[in-house]
Amino acid sequence: MYEGDCLCGEIKVRVNCSIESFDMCFCNTCQKTHASAFTTGVSIKTEDFEIIKGKDSFSKYESSPGVFRWFCSNCGTHIYKTNDDKSHLVRLRPAILNNFDVTSVNRVLFEKNKPDWFLFDVRDSK
Repeated sequence: MYEGDCLCGEIKVRVNCSIESFDMCFCNTCQKTHASAFTTGVSIKTEDFEIIKGKDSFSKYESSPGVFRWFCSNCGTHIYKTNDDKSHLVRLRPAILNNFDVTSVNRVLFEKNKPDWFLFDVRDSK
């Protein structure tokens, strides 16, 4: 089990399953959403994801048709995204988890969009 929160602490979440690995995404939408070269994500079944504080503190943005990014209305922390086509899953941003210690990269998505200035080997998860 994992617990996490946003930067200001208004939102707290719990994941009630194990996480073995995470994905890295270099798509342009993730780069702009996170103001970063990439983002990390894990797919969690909705029944294993729980908002334990701050349900009323969420805002959402539809970044593409049927894809919603959920973030804290107060501090702006991106917590997860949902996709209408995959309503049984949430795509959690594992950096919000306080005890997340998984080091295994499952997939690297849109690697061709990796900026030239990003000098780390994304396939070296050790």
